[in-house]
Amino acid sequence: LLAADLAEVVAYAQARAGIAAAPHVVGHSFGGLVVQEAIASGRLRPTSLVLMCTGRGALPGQRAAELAPLIAALDEHDLATIWQIMRDMEEAEDAVRPAPEVMDFLERRWHANSPAQLRAFATMLMTQAPLTERVAAVAADLPMTVMWGERDDAWPVADQAAMAQALGAAAVELPGLGHSPNAEDPRATTAALLRAWRP
Repeated sequence: LLAADLAEVVAYAQARAGIAAAPHVVGHSFGGLVVQEAIASGRLRPTSLVLMCTGRGALPGQRAAELAPLIAALDEHDLATIWQIMRDMEEAEDAVRPAPEVMDFLERRWHANSPAQLRAFATMLMTQAPLTERVAAVAADLPMTVMWGERDDAWPVADQAAMAQALGAAAVELPGLGHSPNAEDPRATTAALLRAWRP
């Protein structure tokens, strides 16, 4: 359904702008799974594809294991309480914290969600079957780039590099950045995207 929504939004934007050419598409994090499904299912054929800080399918290992308690917490707590619990857990684990302005952005984005949406997304992130091979089978000639932050803590960096190889895509690591490079360093991220779009 999300892949169909994406294709519909792209078609609507093209019609409104009067542009026949297919767009360049960037799929970040969960959005990377959505755009891979849209391409693999034949709903979308962009001019180029950038997969940023995303993976082949479900989150692996510990990151996936952390989602089950989140789903349970959504039945018991409001979003503000869950946000504070997550922050307390990160501090206890001495996790690397983004810059304050990035944390502000992430908190605003968190509160803009709905519990039903978060529950559905978390379930998909735990169960999504691999998509990359399906994309490669139907889009071998599509210019693709796999891009990640050096400190990305979602899909392992090694997995993202392997995904680039499986797709025959350019592999780009953004030094010093994490899972939200567009928020952490917009200039560096923009420069990397422009290089991907104008090789």
